Amino acid sequence: MESPQHDSDNVLHESAHDDNIREELEDASAQAAVADLTAITGGESPTEAEHNAVRTRVNLLTQVLRDAGLIPSA
Repeated sequence: MESPQHDSDNVLHESAHDDNIREELEDASAQAAVADLTAITGGESPTEAEHNAVRTRVNLLTQVLRDAGLIPSA
């Protein structure tokens, strides 16, 4: 399907949208680096602390995605 948008079309408040997008991208790039999780070796089961560390990491990454507007808030 062909886009109804034309090069000559104006976008309402385009500069404000551009500013908002630029701010979101800057905020996302300012996030602290998250190191990779390490594998458990030797076939042992994860401890409660290891389980909670993974849970915390997943929650952190989920929040970063929410803050960036990539996934909806819970």
